[in-house]
Amino acid sequence: MGTHNAARFLLGIKAPVQYGLSVSAFAVYMTQYQLLPYQRTAEVLNELAGLGVSPGTLQHAVWVAATRLEAPVNAVRSALVAAPMVHADKTGLRAPFDNNQAERDLRMPKPKQKVSGCFRSDTGGDAFAIIRSYLPTRHKQFDDNFNSLVLTVQGHPPMP
Repeated sequence: MGTHNAARFLLGIKAPVQYGLSVSAFAVYMTQYQLLPYQRTAEVLNELAGLGVSPGTLQHAVWVAATRLEAPVNAVRSALVAAPMVHADKTGLRAPFDNNQAERDLRMPKPKQKVSGCFRSDTGGDAFAIIRSYLPTRHKQFDDNFNSLVLTVQGHPPMP
């Protein structure tokens, strides 16, 4: 009869099955930036990487990213409020959409709702708003969105 060996988890590992930071960043990128539903993102990870990730795990990754992005998004918000001028549609809010960049960035919740069905909670809508306000800002600064998300899930979100 053999012996039973057990070891402690390595530092930072908190569960028997844990996915790497790139998987979490990929989940956030696909669900919040590419607007793919959680179930379809889970299927992509299973088919392409053999990872049996549940939609709940993906939702948790989004929640973690949104929580870690609150400070950078609040810093941008404060800078915008203090700025003498911001990028906005000069014709006012009552004008028809003309697809300028400011309007496209503001309209993203509607395509997300159409693709994914709806926001199932206020928390999901809030997370989407935080992440979708952060990523286009990083993109406009010529930063790689995926790299920004990897750093975010590591706990070091780059400041815009």
